[in-house]
Amino acid sequence: PLMLMLLAVFSTGFGLLAAAVNVYFRDAQHILDALAVPWFFLTPILYDFDMLHSIAANDGWAIDLLHYGNPVSPFVLAIRDALFDGNWPAGGDVLYCVVAAAVMLVVGVLVFRRLEGEMAVKL
Repeated sequence: PLMLMLLAVFSTGFGLLAAAVNVYFRDAQHILDALAVPWFFLTPILYDFDMLHSIAANDGWAIDLLHYGNPVSPFVLAIRDALFDGNWPAGGDVLYCVVAAAVMLVVGVLVFRRLEGEMAVKL
């Protein structure tokens, strides 16, 4: 439940940020739509990083980039560890999720509050 709550906080912050930016820049919606498909496939929902033997054997940094470069990957891996494996999530993933959720919520709220004064005029 903690990891799901952190994912909800992260998603709320991202949603506030995307909504505020979309009002001022109409193309932001199309850019986010174009980025959502590769973002989905780079998030380890349908696969596990252990399945990527060829990448892990040659370039260990590529796995780290896929793991920590995608801010949703640690959430998915932590939730998967708890649900499917019955293990506690890795401490680094939990810390990353707490920090990422807090930062995204703060950034989303700050940007939304900064831009909300003229949103009605822009709409």
